[in-house]
Amino acid sequence: MQKDKSTIEGATDTTAQPGRAIMAITLIAGTCAAALPVLAVVILVLSRNPGLDSGFDATQVVSLATWLTLAAGALWILVELTQPGASRGIWKFLLPAPLLLGGGIAVELARTPTNAWASRASSATPAACFTMIFLFALPILSSIFYVMRGIAVVSPRGAGAAAGLLASSLAAAIYLWHCPENSLLSVAIWHGLAVAAVVALSAYLGHKYLWCAAG
Repeated sequence: MQKDKSTIEGATDTTAQPGRAIMAITLIAGTCAAALPVLAVVILVLSRNPGLDSGFDATQVVSLATWLTLAAGALWILVELTQPGASRGIWKFLLPAPLLLGGGIAVELARTPTNAWASRASSATPAACFTMIFLFALPILSSIFYVMRGIAVVSPRGAGAAAGLLASSLAAAIYLWHCPENSLLSVAIWHGLAVAAVVALSAYLGHKYLWCAAG
């Protein structure tokens, strides 16, 4: 159940909120504690994308840059939400990622005949993409929530959404090791749906279980 400020008044009076630097380091450590084992499992168990044999192409570079940029923005938002007085303006830190992906998609479509756009949006294995990214995100999300236990946040739902975005963005980046997709439009749609599903679940869990520092 969500806990409000009055419920934990004694705790917040005696325990100072961690500063930005400490909170960032703690979240990075907790995230890596789950993300690195997930990456190891993916590398050891799943086949490598054959396209990587000749190095990263433009689709893989833009995809990886997008998910890592989105993860960095989500991390910063999560840190800010642990600080008193955080404003809605912090969500602007997410803007670089969609701008990067959108620019890549625009270039891709400009080089593709219009009658082939539909094929660029399709995926050979949409269910696998969605399921794997969703499942890869869960242990990372669990680790982030563990780090956040007892930490008061300005918006539990917002913090939950940011935690889900951090976890699912890293999961999507990890999945690129195996993913054979060569279209940014397909990545945006099918990988994006998995990320959105994790964010929705995490926002709900944040509302239910994270400490609330707002009155």
